[in-house]
Amino acid sequence: MWNNLGLCLFYDGQYDLFYSCFERALDLADESNKADIWYNLSHIFINLGDVGMAYQCLKLVLCNDPHHAEAFNNIGILDIKKKNNIEKGRFELQTAMKEGTFLLEPHYNAALWSYKLAEYQEAYELIKKALNIYP
Repeated sequence: MWNNLGLCLFYDGQYDLFYSCFERALDLADESNKADIWYNLSHIFINLGDVGMAYQCLKLVLCNDPHHAEAFNNIGILDIKKKNNIEKGRFELQTAMKEGTFLLEPHYNAALWSYKLAEYQEAYELIKKALNIYP
């Protein structure tokens, strides 16, 4: 409940109130939902333009749930775009594809970066997989 309230306050523009809701959510969270709270916080920091904090939140997601495919996907994108570390980012996207076989985003993102790197056959194969997941 505190997590959702914090998200609502943030997206409503009440920046002075959302942070205490997330603090409360983290205090009351158990191991089964702490990763999701950190994941939501990473999105807030991305929206605020603080990529460093978003990256740290995503790392905390993986500390709480080492199989969180969405976090691997977002870390991969941050590595590629902000840190200009294409190889590490692509590795993170591959891990996201392995952990979240049901997710469209890692396949699409990896295809996009393969295309930008002129690896057209790999991009084509990844797009086919993405379309199989979500036609």
